[in-house]
Amino acid sequence: MESHRYCDLREGLVSVIVLSCKRFKEFRRLCDSLVPYFNEIETYHPVEKILVDNGSGRELVEYANKLDFFDEVIAHEQNLGMARALNDAYERCQGEFVILVEDDMVIDCQEAFIGRCIEVFRGYPEIGIIRLKNQNNWWKPFRVIGPIRSTRTGIEFWTWLPNRGRENNVWACGSVIFRKVSFFSTGLLSAGQGRMQAHL
Repeated sequence: MESHRYCDLREGLVSVIVLSCKRFKEFRRLCDSLVPYFNEIETYHPVEKILVDNGSGRELVEYANKLDFFDEVIAHEQNLGMARALNDAYERCQGEFVILVEDDMVIDCQEAFIGRCIEVFRGYPEIGIIRLKNQNNWWKPFRVIGPIRSTRTGIEFWTWLPNRGRENNVWACGSVIFRKVSFFSTGLLSAGQGRMQAHL
């Protein structure tokens, strides 16, 4: 991996990447919750919003452009597969931190959380990824939850401790925020063979 390609980032900036593929109805539902969340609730503002469309066609892309919400729309003519499309977007984005949102999600949050996540990252540099999750841990015994911790301002969180052997570790997708620099140690997402398609 040419990790120097991931050095291009702006300190404090959060890149919100929305991934969509041929689910126009779900994408519109997401936008109906995403746009008001960022306009009315979220208070952390160094944010860039990027749509990655994986071969949906003109209707979805034109709808996204008319929203005047996304700072960039990356429209692939064909579906590259999730991993290849995200690798491309992660290389392009400028944020020190990255959030992945998939098109079948709904933002149902009545409080700002991005700034709180950034505070956790700043206070605990050993943390590379934050996922919205409770303590039940998906009922998988190899994932261990550490004692509850808190920042100086009282934001409480648990630390997920993966197993030592790494065979059960996975790159989480959806509802996560992570440091872009993590690619220096984890590498790109595993993707199949083939060339990237041209962007519209």
